[in-house]
Amino acid sequence: IKDHFGNTIFENLHPVKREVLSKETAYIMTDLLKDVVQNGTGRNSHIVYGFNRPAGGKTGTTNDHTDAWFIGFTPQIVAGVWVGLDNPALSLGPGQSGAIVALPIWAKFMKTYHDTLDLPIEDFEMPDGVEWLYICSDTKELASPYCPVKVKEIFNSKFKPTKVCHIHNRIHRNH
Repeated sequence: IKDHFGNTIFENLHPVKREVLSKETAYIMTDLLKDVVQNGTGRNSHIVYGFNRPAGGKTGTTNDHTDAWFIGFTPQIVAGVWVGLDNPALSLGPGQSGAIVALPIWAKFMKTYHDTLDLPIEDFEMPDGVEWLYICSDTKELASPYCPVKVKEIFNSKFKPTKVCHIHNRIHRNH
């Protein structure tokens, strides 16, 4: 860590490394953040700005619209864009959210970065111990063949549901 004069005020010569997040949890979080880019507030990265790679990210905006940001990542790089004002009395303006002011900068940078370096399109590698299962949208239990609406969800194999839907089964099918 350096001060504003460039003088080192702290240097960690012997960092301690430890796992703080399991591979399973990291992948599940990545999948959740990929949905932000595909279907949520980050969707314009591919719809409008042509950044068509597997990516995850999250928008952010302060309540007073003084700050807005988008932090996103691919398997190759993490990048963040902050747009804001250092004077809390000022505002970016009504509706100036991370998706409106920061995402376009991020998407254009990411597209240029990946295209300029001619990086291959890579998806995030799913580790062992993670699996996709269909669950009943009503009970959140494993879907039976009779569940009217099934949702595909991702689970850590250690914590996946094991009980099959108790409402939509052959016995209750006609009720």
